[in-house]
This record gives sequence, C-alpha cells and structure tokens, in this order.
Amino acid sequence: MITTPDILEILQMVSERSPQWMRQALCADADPDLFHSDPEDPDRVAKMDAARRVCAHCPVRAQCLSWAYQTDDRFAVLGGLSPNQRKRVRDRVRRKEACA
Repeated sequence: MITTPDILEILQMVSERSPQWMRQALCADADPDLFHSDPEDPDRVAKMDAARRVCAHCPVRAQCLSWAYQTDDRFAVLGGLSPNQRKRVRDRVRRKEACA
C-alpha cells in the first residue's frame, strides 16, 4: 500500500525530472481534476472550461500543446485544448496536407 508520504516523495521525484517548462506551467498549482476529469463526472464540462481558462494565461501553453501532440495524450486538457479539440485540429491539418 502506498502511503501519503510515499506519494509526496514520488511527486517530488517526478517534478524534479520534469522538463523546465512543466515546472513553469500554471496548472502545476491547479487542481489536477480540472485537467483530468472523469468522463462520467456531471461537472466535466465545467471543469474542462476552468482548465482552459487556466491554460489561456499560461506562459508555456505552446510547449504543453506540442507535448500533448508528441505524446498523443487522449485524456487531459493540455495546451488549452481537450483531447477532442486536438484530434479535430490534427485531422484538419492532415486533410490540408493531403490536398497539397
């Protein structure tokens, strides 16, 4: 069983190994549930909207969005976009490239 001190130690280790831009992200001090809401949560849309508002003022939004595409994240609000929004953007870019 993982105890609270163990979790805090793991989070500290992950934080120290994270890229510098992640430590500068505004979401580092925000409620993680805003960015990783459960699809069954009735407040999911409100939480995603709140997450996007945090992202709108984040100094590392571009790096975060790039990372979301690089890692093919399909669950979190990253770089100000939900997974569905990122998929639509990616599909639009692919269609444009196919027509070029």
